[in-house]
Amino acid sequence: ADNMILPFCISIGIVSFCINSITLYLIAKFRKIYTDNIFYVFFILHILYLIQNFHFTILFVPFIYSTLGGGYCIGLTCEPHFVPFHVNFATWIFLVVFLCGFFVLLVFYRQQNLLPNSSFLKLRQRTSMSPIIL
Repeated sequence: ADNMILPFCISIGIVSFCINSITLYLIAKFRKIYTDNIFYVFFILHILYLIQNFHFTILFVPFIYSTLGGGYCIGLTCEPHFVPFHVNFATWIFLVVFLCGFFVLLVFYRQQNLLPNSSFLKLRQRTSMSPIIL
């Protein structure tokens, strides 16, 4: 069964990687329509999504047994290179957490751009750039 599922998952991953690469190019090409802080966060967010998608659909391809609390993987890094399941799973969780964090940061910057300059909630230039530096 693994021999049938792996090519299917890898083909989905390759198609998705190509589409995401084109989207990343378009984001960089149309940089002028975004403000600087939104562009940088959006660009990093999309790069992280590209890496996470490549890792999950090509390198990892997990089968998780939730009732047993374990699983195994059939991706390209699992069987031929003997990267343990827990290392791949921790990498995947790490990437998902960063994706969520950058998405929240993107929503925060968008909210800051929509607020009027006289608003009490609007942060000034130095304060609004501090989360991206951290």
